[in-house]
Amino acid sequence: MDTLKQARQLLEHVTPMKSDCGALCSGICCSEAEGDGMVLLPGEEKFYEGADWCEILQRGQDKILVCRGTCPRENRPFACRIFPICVNVTEDKTTVGIEPLAKSICPLCDHGLKGLDREFRDAAKQAFRILLADETYRAHYKRLTDERIAAFDDPLFKGLI
Repeated sequence: MDTLKQARQLLEHVTPMKSDCGALCSGICCSEAEGDGMVLLPGEEKFYEGADWCEILQRGQDKILVCRGTCPRENRPFACRIFPICVNVTEDKTTVGIEPLAKSICPLCDHGLKGLDREFRDAAKQAFRILLADETYRAHYKRLTDERIAAFDDPLFKGLI
């Protein structure tokens, strides 16, 4: 749990832009769409026990945090803190990039990682280094990468990951 706290704290005060990026898209990544939510890291659900602004759902192997509108910013899950960045973990390598699913909703994705604030990118990469040193989180991200590759292994999606 200390590893997760440390990774979350690195992203406490940095965001993809120096200004409010939600102004570009009307906060679409924080909208309360039916069934939308963010995948929690193993054990992260403990941060939300008793929280009335969200609910935790089980979806397959993952716990998903579904926000009921807005959240206390300091309590955002790790997936929200790193949005629109993702990490891909394969047997051969680890890469940090833009989350393919974010490309359809986040205008910042058009510019790739270089379009995001440097402090934010650096903090996200450091947080990933901390998490991936722990086998539990490494296995979690490896599974998510495998699922992402399988889902996007279709000619329609070529080039997104």
